[in-house]
Amino acid sequence: MEEGLIGIITANKEGNSFINSQTDCYNVGDVYVIPEYRGSMVAQSMLNYLSNSLAREGVQRLWVEHGTANPNARGFWNKYFIPYTYTMIRDIEMF
Repeated sequence: MEEGLIGIITANKEGNSFINSQTDCYNVGDVYVIPEYRGSMVAQSMLNYLSNSLAREGVQRLWVEHGTANPNARGFWNKYFIPYTYTMIRDIEMF
C-alpha cells in the first residue's frame, strides 16, 4: 500500500456567531476522506482525534453546519452531534 494523505478534518473559531460566541466552542469545518477509504471509520477516527486534541486545549464543545445537498453528511453528523438549530430559506419571486 502506498503512503499518502487519505483524509482531512479542520476546526476553527469562525462561523455562526450565535453558537460560536462561547470561547470554548469550535466549528468542525471541512471533512474529506478519499473514496476508497469511505466507510472504513477514517472520518470517525479523525473526529475522535480532533475532539481529544481540542479537549486538551480546553475546548468543551464542537459544532458543525452542513447543507442538505449531501445526504451522507446528515447521516454522518447525526451520529455524533445533536441538532441544535435549523436554518430555512425561501426564494422570493416577483409577482
